[in-house]
This record gives sequence, C-alpha cells and structure tokens, in this order.
Amino acid sequence: MVSFYRLKDYPFLRVLKEKFSNPKKVIKDGHVILEIDSDEYHKTMDEHYDGYIDILNDIKEYTGKDFYFQQYPNFRFNTPDDIYPVWHSDRHFNHHPEEINVMIPITKKDFGFEVIGNISKIFVYLPFKLLNTKLFKFIFNKLSTKINDLDKILIFDGFHLHTASNRKQFGNTRISIDFRLLPVEHKKEYKKSQRGIPIKPGYYFSEKTISEYIKNK
Repeated sequence: MVSFYRLKDYPFLRVLKEKFSNPKKVIKDGHVILEIDSDEYHKTMDEHYDGYIDILNDIKEYTGKDFYFQQYPNFRFNTPDDIYPVWHSDRHFNHHPEEINVMIPITKKDFGFEVIGNISKIFVYLPFKLLNTKLFKFIFNKLSTKINDLDKILIFDGFHLHTASNRKQFGNTRISIDFRLLPVEHKKEYKKSQRGIPIKPGYYFSEKTISEYIKNK
C-alpha cells in the first residue's frame, strides 16, 4: 500500500517550520549532519501536542483504521551534503513488520523521495549492505516511484523499500515530519530498535490507541 491523503493547513506544521527550519550544521564521521535542540523540540511538541493529534485523527478518518502512534514524530532534514540514496525498509532497523510509515511534507516543492511498490517484497529480506551496492541501486532507480513534489500526506506499509533522493539535484534542504503507526490488530512480536527502545505500545508507540486518546481527552 502506497497511499496519498489530503494535507490540511495544520498550524502545528507552521510552528515547527518557524522554530526549527535553521538547524545547526555539525560534522559526524565526515558527513554534514543537521541537528536541532532535542529538548526544545520535545518542549514545543508538548506545547502543541493537540496539533499532532489532529493530524493523527485525520489519518484515522482517512484510512478507517485505529492504531497506536509514535509518541513524537521525527523532524526530518535531508540536505545536499547527505549521501543518498540509501535504500532500506524499517525492518532493517528491527521495527515491527506490520508498522505503517507516514510522511508529512513541510517542504512541498522538490520533495525528493523514492519508494518501491509491492515488488519490494522480493527484496526486503536482503541485507542492508547488499541493497546498497551499485547494482541494486541501479535496479531500484529503475523500479522506484519518484515523488519530487508532495502536497499530500504520504502513507506506505513498512515493507516498502524507500530512500530520500540525492538532494544535489534540488540544491536545497528538504524538511518533513515522519512517524510510524502500529495497527491495533498486530502480532505481539516485538524487538528493540538499534537504540535499545522496545518497538511496542507504551514505549516507542503510544500506550493508548488514537481512538482511546481522543475519547479520553
């Protein structure tokens, strides 16, 4: 499943853009990394959490599905200094196989994202390093759907291989918020992320489903 849904004018996104669109550049392992103050980000999220819930509630209405949700979305930067493409699915990082990915564009023009459809099922269990050899990158470039402009909410199942496009072709930085959902009905098979966080409700995901959260507000 790769689906697109209406992106409303959420004030919450404007707040994030205004506060965090000028990240600090740092060098890590020879690469330029953009960083924001994580404490300030979490503080802002807490102050505007209802805006995040509005987006999640709309996704529930669009999809007709109830789900647990990532407690804090990732504020994502992709810069021309980054090395892309890096093909992967979240399964390569120990995430739940039934997880759903959501991308909300803040940069809409020249979004620069690539995803491979259901044919991903043929490749998804291959090792990360093999997927990113020159041969496989060439194959995936031919197979992928390239989303160069995005003014909708992008949702895709966690098995889909995906990557950010090489931003050198756009010459600017792409900003989005990305987060994951876990359907209510899922196999109770949990692993820890590479950072040691259990990928399960009450830890990486919310303790309550979005329906429960809205009902108890």
